[in-house]
Parts: sequence; structure tokens; C-alpha cells
Amino acid sequence: LGMNKNTNPLKDYIYVKIKKDSDTYFIACNKKDPVQGLKARLFSMIKTAGKLPKDAEDFEAKDILLYIKDRSLEDHSS
Repeated sequence: LGMNKNTNPLKDYIYVKIKKDSDTYFIACNKKDPVQGLKARLFSMIKTAGKLPKDAEDFEAKDILLYIKDRSLEDHSS
């Protein structure tokens, strides 16, 4: 395939597991992707699944808060 046997193009990809209420989402992303991109993809998944809060007319991806072990993830971090 023209790929060096020592080069794995997927080596920088991870699966992020996100739990919300009784739902669990798995998102494949690059380790260097900014958090805001992850939030945009999560928002799209939640919207497609019809799981947006009923009173969330103006709810956007930027309104999502993500945490790792009680630490908030900033949009610009990766």
C-alpha cells in the first residue's frame, strides 16, 4: 500500500468515551484535535439522536462542558 511498515497513520488516534445520563458516546479523534472540535462532533451526535434538551432552543456545541476527573477541559486544549 506504499506505507512504511513502521508507520501507522492511526497511532495518534484515540477513542473518547463520553457519558451523559444513560447514554454513552464513543468518538474517534486525533490526540492533537482541539476540544472544541470534539464538542462539535458530540453536539452533532446528540442532535442526530434527538437527545437535545427540550428547552434548549439556543443550545450550541460551545455550551457543552467536558470534564476529566473533575477537571474542566478548555476549548483550545487538546
